[in-house]
Amino acid sequence: YEIGYKHHGDQHQLDLAVYYMTINDTIISQEISDDLNININAGKTIHTGIELSLASQWTKEWATQIAY
Repeated sequence: YEIGYKHHGDQHQLDLAVYYMTINDTIISQEISDDLNININAGKTIHTGIELSLASQWTKEWATQIAY
């Protein structure tokens, strides 16, 4: 699931999203020793998070953008 908000002005832009995701049969890497990894099935995993992006067009030649 994901829900988001977007605002686009003349010079500034804001994007915000919140997400929740369930994945079945997730494959992960597990370190056995310094030079040996194996892949295992971790089963069901849940992922949640927030994404944020801010952008500004200050002049015709200069713009900034930051995202997390």
